[in-house]
Amino acid sequence: PKPKLETLNLKPQTQNQKSSSLNSSPRFIGLQHNLVEGTIPRELALSAALSSLDLTSNRLTGAIPPELGNITGLRELHLGRNRLSGTLPRELAGAIHLQYLRAQGNMLEGTVPDNWGSGFYQMLVVDVSRNFLHGDVPAALALMPALRELWLNHNQIYGTTPAALLAKNIDVLVR
Repeated sequence: PKPKLETLNLKPQTQNQKSSSLNSSPRFIGLQHNLVEGTIPRELALSAALSSLDLTSNRLTGAIPPELGNITGLRELHLGRNRLSGTLPRELAGAIHLQYLRAQGNMLEGTVPDNWGSGFYQMLVVDVSRNFLHGDVPAALALMPALRELWLNHNQIYGTTPAALLAKNIDVLVR
């Protein structure tokens, strides 16, 4: 049988860290802090085994591919501190096992999708702070039963926080 790639981690390493071996079907891709430029490849959605994608602190531009929502086993999506633009894709709610969504410090616009509340049953952390998001906080976010942290600060989100969201046992709610 063909060997399978389980981890691809190309973050800057110290001498004491071991590099990952390459083979074919990654579960974890870590390219954080590498000054990677360009757009996020839509082809990543073909990585059915992918459970963690960390592209934090690069120079990525363009939109978040909606196709990432097709990776049903995806548990962690870290896209913070890049130059991503466009809107937060509604299709991400298709990644039903997603627990960590971090897209802070980009140039994202639009509203927080209202369907995220009904799609993310295992979501623990949503950080979309430091973007250009606007509108109300969707009351549907209170439907995320596992949600522990919601970071919406440094955006143009207005209105009151929905009572159902305030009633949840959220550890961190910043808006």
